[in-house]
Amino acid sequence: MIIPTHASRNPTTVLVKIVLGKIKEHAQELSSFLEKRVPSGHNVSGDEIVFEADSEVKTRTLKTYLKRFIHNMKLGERFRVRVAKDTLEIVEVKGGESREEASS
Repeated sequence: MIIPTHASRNPTTVLVKIVLGKIKEHAQELSSFLEKRVPSGHNVSGDEIVFEADSEVKTRTLKTYLKRFIHNMKLGERFRVRVAKDTLEIVEVKGGESREEASS
C-alpha cells in the first residue's frame, strides 16, 4: 500500500494566524507581549500576526495569551477571542454589554 506524502508541507510546522480586527493599533504591543511567551517567530502585517510555530505551540495556548493581553489592556469588556482551526480572531462584542448584563 502506497501512502501519499505531501513534500511541500513539513509536519512539524504549523501556520497560526491571529486576526486583530479593531485592535490593530495595538499590534506592536501584542507582538512584544507574545514574543516573551512564545518561542517561535512571528510576522506582523497590517491587522494580522502570523506564526510559523513548531508543534509545541498550540492554538489553545495562544488563545490564553490573547485573552490575557486583552485583559491587561483593559479591553476585556469589548473584545473576545474566537478560534477556527488555525485562525484566532479578536472580535468586538456586539451591543457593548458587559458580562454581568449578558448573563442576566
